[in-house]
Amino acid sequence: MRIEIFSEFSDLKDSWNDIVLEAKYPEVSLTFEWNYAIAMANNLKNSVKIIVLYDNDEIVGICPIFVSKTKRHHVPSTQIGPVTNIFSAHNNLICSINKLDFLNILLKYFQSNINNWTYFSITGITESSSLLSTLKKLNKYQKYPIKVEPNDCSPFLPIERAWDEFMKGKSSNFRQQLKRKQNRIYKSGDIVLRKFEKLDDVNLLWEAVKKIEKNSWKAENGSAIINSQNQINFYKKLLELSAEQGWLFCHILYIDKTPIAHDLGLLFSNKYYQLKNSFDKRYQEFSPGIVLRSIIMKLLFEMNVSECDFMWGEDSWKKLWTQNVRHHHNIIIYNYLPFKSKILRIFDNI
Repeated sequence: MRIEIFSEFSDLKDSWNDIVLEAKYPEVSLTFEWNYAIAMANNLKNSVKIIVLYDNDEIVGICPIFVSKTKRHHVPSTQIGPVTNIFSAHNNLICSINKLDFLNILLKYFQSNINNWTYFSITGITESSSLLSTLKKLNKYQKYPIKVEPNDCSPFLPIERAWDEFMKGKSSNFRQQLKRKQNRIYKSGDIVLRKFEKLDDVNLLWEAVKKIEKNSWKAENGSAIINSQNQINFYKKLLELSAEQGWLFCHILYIDKTPIAHDLGLLFSNKYYQLKNSFDKRYQEFSPGIVLRSIIMKLLFEMNVSECDFMWGEDSWKKLWTQNVRHHHNIIIYNYLPFKSKILRIFDNI
């Protein structure tokens, strides 16, 4: 096997997603489109090194890394990590070979080619990952000390029944409240739902999203997309690239031609990823977010999508739909040589 280093994402576009789709559970946040959107949004395009592993002439592993100066336990450190550490749904190494073998190759490359690195991290790996389950059993891999620490959870709903059967399984209180909210909003004005799937739709979609986010409760607490230029750059680019691939599945709810709620989603490998949603708080009395969510959930059931992945965070509204959660962890692999690494290992009790 041999390694080559690429600086241009576009050179690998044709091979990248082939590897992602070979996985037992393909993840959208490992795709070329997601990684490229992150790199562009965070001005990393010229500083990312894309490590590509070949078996003869076949690409069997891809790891787009960036090196950053950071602090861990208040100790200045040099961190190596994949681009998806910045923002991902369910992180992992991208390879078609055994992930532990690929990790070993990466560590050898770091040791030979990156001076004084302190640790390599992969954040947000799901518990189902074979790499995580193996490393959790170890305090050390080869010579490298390992720390595994908990990260966030993400709710998800396997779609295994018909919509009517699913709704019968919900409480009568849930069904009655949802019906009242639907009746209230449909009596309030001319209600229109618009679906956005094509590249030509993205600009109109984005303008509606900005209007909704500007008048949302998220704008007040700083968590709206429009509060962060990096988020604006990331989501706009990701929506464009996803539309080109046919993954875009976004919806806007209008009342009297005014956009009042949005849901940004992707359909990838027959799985729905709920990226972002929000509503105009001026219309809060009509519960537009809940109504839009119910419409989309019904659509997913009717389309026989395998799963609805609500992604980051255990928000209360997600628990209305599911009690299933995926637990994530971070993997920290320390360089065994630098003195700073030894200090950090004392803090981490390893």
